[in-house]
Amino acid sequence: MDWQSIRDTLFSAEVMIPVTLATLLLVVASVAAVPFMVVRLPADYFSEPRPPLAERFRAASAGGRALIVLKNLGGALLVILGVIMLFVPGQGLLTILFGLVLLDLPRKHEVERRIVARPAIRNALTKLRARFDKEPFTFHDDAPD
Repeated sequence: MDWQSIRDTLFSAEVMIPVTLATLLLVVASVAAVPFMVVRLPADYFSEPRPPLAERFRAASAGGRALIVLKNLGGALLVILGVIMLFVPGQGLLTILFGLVLLDLPRKHEVERRIVARPAIRNALTKLRARFDKEPFTFHDDAPD
């Protein structure tokens, strides 16, 4: 198979229509999911380090274990779809980012804490949580001296 036939296949209507629909679905889902997740997190989510995945998995019930596995499979699928979308029309980077958020990766919580501690992001999250009558996130630097 030569490059021209691969390109023709990738940009055919049979491929482009489902990819475009999937992209629109992922954009709508991410716009709805981010506020939903931010509001559901406990206020002290960024205050304390999370236990390692193995420890959380051992402590979880059978249903909790299934959710951990499904969440990670969904995250991996989104990362794979995002990489594909880098080469075809779609929100590749956004999809990869959303997939990474779902994955349980080592040191991910520390990176999340550093990102969310930035003043602009912290203020936006505080306003979002206030809109739903939720306490703002607390951080280690919030402790009284």
